[in-house]
Order: sequence, then structure tokens, then C-alpha cells
Amino acid sequence: MRCFLLVSVVLCLVAMATAFTSAFTGAALSQGTATTAAASPLTMACRNNAKKQKAKRNQDNMRKFRKRGTSKKKIVRGKRQQTAREKEADFMAKLYQTAREKEADFMAKLYQHGEKEGSA
Repeated sequence: MRCFLLVSVVLCLVAMATAFTSAFTGAALSQGTATTAAASPLTMACRNNAKKQKAKRNQDNMRKFRKRGTSKKKIVRGKRQQTAREKEADFMAKLYQTAREKEADFMAKLYQHGEKEGSA
């Protein structure tokens, strides 16, 4: 019984030792059983300027699918904004015009009231 226990412990130690050494020798990488953490430096070594490359790809893609000219939506929106600006300008002109008329009426009444007091 003791012999069997001793043999199993020795076999376990040998298996652990071979697993430990194979993890650092790169044998697992060549067999294709590597984890992503171990493989990432090897497979991504060519991606030094990933952000710059992606920005360039995005610019090229935007240039390829760029819309030229103006759309109907923009034209209609511009016309609508122009009419709104005209309405606002007319309203403000009428507002100040009535204010000027009221001021002129008030000044005329003051002038007339002053003449009446001065002549009496």
C-alpha cells in the first residue's frame, strides 16, 4: 500500500514538473494550445500604430462614402428658416413702429398740454 502511494506521489511530481517546464519553453505555443494572454504579444506585434491606422481607415471610408452637394432636406430647412427670419423681422418692425407712434402721440399731448398751461 505504501509503495503504491509513493509511486503515485512521484508520478504526480513528475507530471507537475513537465507541465511547469513546458509552460516556459514555448512548446505549448507551437502545439496551438496557448492561451490568449501568451499569444497576444506574438500575434499583435505588427499593430504598433493601431489608433493611427484606424483613424486613416476611417478617413478613407468617409471619403469613399461622402455625399456631394446639398440635400432636399437642407434646402427646405433653409427656406423655412428664411421665412421665420422674415416674420420675426416684420414683427420687430411693427413692435417698434407702434412704440414710436405711441411715443409721438404722448409727446404731442404733452406739447399741447404745455401750450394750454402757458397761455392761461
